[in-house]
Amino acid sequence: MDECEALCSRIGFLNKGSLISIGTSQHLKSRYGNSFLLTFTVENPNKHNRDHLNQEVMKNFTGVAPTQDLEYMNTYHWDIPRESNNDSWSSLYQRAQEIALKYNKNDDFGREIPVVKDFSVTQNSLEQVFLRLTQLGASLDERHGTHAVGHLNV
Repeated sequence: MDECEALCSRIGFLNKGSLISIGTSQHLKSRYGNSFLLTFTVENPNKHNRDHLNQEVMKNFTGVAPTQDLEYMNTYHWDIPRESNNDSWSSLYQRAQEIALKYNKNDDFGREIPVVKDFSVTQNSLEQVFLRLTQLGASLDERHGTHAVGHLNV
């Protein structure tokens, strides 16, 4: 999908031989992307710190599920649903930045807290949009008992 974004001015998605959507990369991500991706990179990964950041993120962003990343990884990811967070990019970024600044150094020598080195808030990738569209097409097929998929109106 990275090649499509770099080389194509318009992209079309097919599902079972039917064109289900067409547009620019940005148009498809804006229209069909259903979440944002929040990423924190920590200096001291462990189970306690991952769980601590989970609580902080779930407190600041509505509808967020705990990260499924392994505790020893130094990068943790959360999907922030678009429906429940009708906020601007700047608002989402500001809340993520507040968490990052709160945990940017470990001054509390008595107990360990996460030390955030980096963070980002990004839009769904084109691949995530494609997977979502094909899942929607499959669920429409199951409901209607058909094998052909028309244009999805999401």
